[in-house]
Amino acid sequence: MGWRETRLYLAERDGRHCFYCRTEFDKLKGVSIDHYVPYSVLGCNLPANLVLACQPCNEAKADRLTWSMAAVLLAWATGEGGTAREAGGAPGGVQAPLAPCLPASLTA
Repeated sequence: MGWRETRLYLAERDGRHCFYCRTEFDKLKGVSIDHYVPYSVLGCNLPANLVLACQPCNEAKADRLTWSMAAVLLAWATGEGGTAREAGGAPGGVQAPLAPCLPASLTA
């Protein structure tokens, strides 16, 4: 799936707005695709880890984790369980698990 198709898929899944600030997009051309869990952390380009973001939000988030996803990863790493939904939701509130992106040590 190319970037254009990915933008269309994410807009259909989550709506035509920035995942973080909810700014509506009139058109999708040039809209940023952000890694919800930074690529530098998971190296994952699956749609479950991608959201639409306006340029200011994408730049502000940079390669940091959101608090909700940091809580999920910490829970998995410590064996405390937890899901993205319990911690505040997966991208767009969609039930799209990030398990395929996670190292086996976090999902075992």
